[in-house]
Amino acid sequence: MTRRAREEFLAKGSTRHPVRASTLSSWERCLAAKVPPTGLPAIPFVGEVDPEHRLIRAARPAVQGLLDELADSRFAVLLTDEHPCILARWGGDSRLRAEKDEHLAQPGFVFSEQDRGTNGLGTPLEHGGPTIVDGADHFVEDLTAMSAVGAPIVHPITRRIEGVVDLVSPDPIASSLTLPLVVRMAGEIAAALLNGYAGKDRALLDEFLRAERGGSRRPVFAINERLVIANPFAADLLPDGGHLLLWEQVQRALRSQRSDLLLSGRIGGTQLRARVLRVQEEGNGAILRVFEPEEEPGGRANRGDPTKSAKADLAARLPGRSTAWVRVRDHAHDLVSRGEWMLLKGPPGIGKSALARAATQGIDPMQPLPRHEVPVARQLDTERWLVELAAAADVAPRLFVAHLERLDDIGLERFCGWLEQVGEGGLQVIAGYTSQESLSTVPPVLLGQFPNVLDIPPLEDRPEDVLEIAAAIAAVGSEGTRIEPKAAGVLTQYHWPGNVRQLRRVVLSAQAACPGSVIRAADVPDLIETRSAARPLSSLERVERRAILDALRTSGQNKQAAAAELGISRATLYRKLSVLGIKS
Repeated sequence: MTRRAREEFLAKGSTRHPVRASTLSSWERCLAAKVPPTGLPAIPFVGEVDPEHRLIRAARPAVQGLLDELADSRFAVLLTDEHPCILARWGGDSRLRAEKDEHLAQPGFVFSEQDRGTNGLGTPLEHGGPTIVDGADHFVEDLTAMSAVGAPIVHPITRRIEGVVDLVSPDPIASSLTLPLVVRMAGEIAAALLNGYAGKDRALLDEFLRAERGGSRRPVFAINERLVIANPFAADLLPDGGHLLLWEQVQRALRSQRSDLLLSGRIGGTQLRARVLRVQEEGNGAILRVFEPEEEPGGRANRGDPTKSAKADLAARLPGRSTAWVRVRDHAHDLVSRGEWMLLKGPPGIGKSALARAATQGIDPMQPLPRHEVPVARQLDTERWLVELAAAADVAPRLFVAHLERLDDIGLERFCGWLEQVGEGGLQVIAGYTSQESLSTVPPVLLGQFPNVLDIPPLEDRPEDVLEIAAAIAAVGSEGTRIEPKAAGVLTQYHWPGNVRQLRRVVLSAQAACPGSVIRAADVPDLIETRSAARPLSSLERVERRAILDALRTSGQNKQAAAAELGISRATLYRKLSVLGIKS
């Protein structure tokens, strides 16, 4: 009966045959997600799994107890985290293990419903409760030979779904018997999680109460990977679903041993500063004390310090909290304040002109910064262009000269000769040099005139800046919008080859598409869809990702040729595509 219902649904998008409500809802989601009902779709691989993962440790006794109780080697148990990435697999005879290997049901692979259709791992997450997926209940044809019963693992304190446990068989499962067993097993795993972490959560609560002692009049958070505690002043600063985004920022601060960080407040809202205090024991989390942007973490206002106030204003105009960006931004401010010349170097669309203009606004806000574009070298009339520069220099205290990379050798020599002439006249020159490669060098003749070269890293190397920049763009104007957490996740996982210019266009497009004041994931243009990585990429992984993208581009998306160029096997390339979040 279910097979006939499945065939009718695939043909018509609906069925008159009786089918479980959870199954029909899953089929409808699969159809909307355009999951192919036949063939083996690409399944993301997120890397090797830690065999001592906390869920694996918690699950071992419960799983072994169930397998002993069933006393049938044909059953297997699969365990996932909340993504759902498969963490472990127990039991099963050789036939079932071979079936699972063929379908990539192995540790490290993600079995979400949108990737693999209706299944005993991804569907319980979407359904939010225990789910039977028996034979033809599967949306994808090659899984219909198996049956599964899956149940979410719900943390007893936070009520968050931590993962899924799934009982699988190559034969039809007597669901009336196995469903209670799987639900019981999920409960035992959850209880084991509580036993393992209750002490750490209690330590976090104790630190929060200690921070609140005496009645704090400012926002305070206590946060770890599982829960967040907020006092009344902080409660409305965390958006729905914002726990993971905040925890990611805190982890970066703890890893880099920084004691403060910049927050976005409400997503799309104002920027705030927070002092980060690690909870005493490793892994217990952190306490965050939140301050206004103009305040020092120690509580003293910056209003009396013009330099700090000016830098705070510059940070508000040019958001971003990565160490590399803050260093460049502050250095630019200092050089402008001292009247020194500087050369801003970086990839296209990174915001060299915006940095030059913003850095000078605090010095002389009523005086616009004239900008001169350099024509393409082959069309360049150097003498005429230098006359235009001289005319601009006569009426302005500082000048921004963009795209010096377009000058040929002769043009560079003449331009530097002109700089020698005006160097004694008090004019401040800020120049822009666009470079596709971060390691490319500036011509020596320019270095003689610009000893201060500020290298602005691409947005791909500053993923922590993406959300703050996007939020600032979305908040501009009287009809400012904010960005929901799912949309924020899409934006932060993309590598942004077009840098800030591309991000701006995408956010404005999403802003125009959203029906209200919140940008949703569905509003973000399809062109930037990318599979979310299970964790932020390291600097080395971002370099590797860039090399793979370059190889794919030069090979015309031919994966075999790209693999050969990179010196790796095609299988390794496919695995890296999944790990690094590259659409294939």
